[in-house]
Amino acid sequence: MRVISGSEKGKKIKIPKEKNIRPTKEKVKEAIFSALQFEIEGKCFLDLFAGSGQIGIEAMSRGASEAIFVDNNPKSVGLIRKNLRSVDLFRKSSIFLSDATKFLKNTNLSFDLVFLDPPYAAKILTDCLNLLTKKMRDGGIVVCESAREAPSPEITKNFIPRKCYYYGETKIIIYDYIIK
Repeated sequence: MRVISGSEKGKKIKIPKEKNIRPTKEKVKEAIFSALQFEIEGKCFLDLFAGSGQIGIEAMSRGASEAIFVDNNPKSVGLIRKNLRSVDLFRKSSIFLSDATKFLKNTNLSFDLVFLDPPYAAKILTDCLNLLTKKMRDGGIVVCESAREAPSPEITKNFIPRKCYYYGETKIIIYDYIIK
């Protein structure tokens, strides 16, 4: 896997070798960042269920001011650290070994852009969106990745669906966050 664009373009990123971890495919990653290309610069990016950290690394390469990586797997957190060092973006990031919902309940941080890619069987996107309601900055964006056939998350009053994309077995929904 490689960084697609930006300051770290072409640099290699290692992906987990564990069978139960499903990295976002390059085609899907490229489509997500094409849709967000003018909305990344200077933003705080949260990569929840970070795995290898490839999505947050791509965001920083494209101009995000910082990225926060959260994963509950110690091996994934170690791999994120290695990947950040290999692309020289460690200083612009924070890494948390934590369950996603516990992190969202306990953090005082707020975010401009969030990428949610839980294990497809977990069915916790709605829970995460509800917890993010108090953690988002006005005008923020949340990208949810799920299995194509999975039901879409229940929409909270502050999240407005912008667009839904399908790539093979993957569904991507982009939400705009508006303070009402």
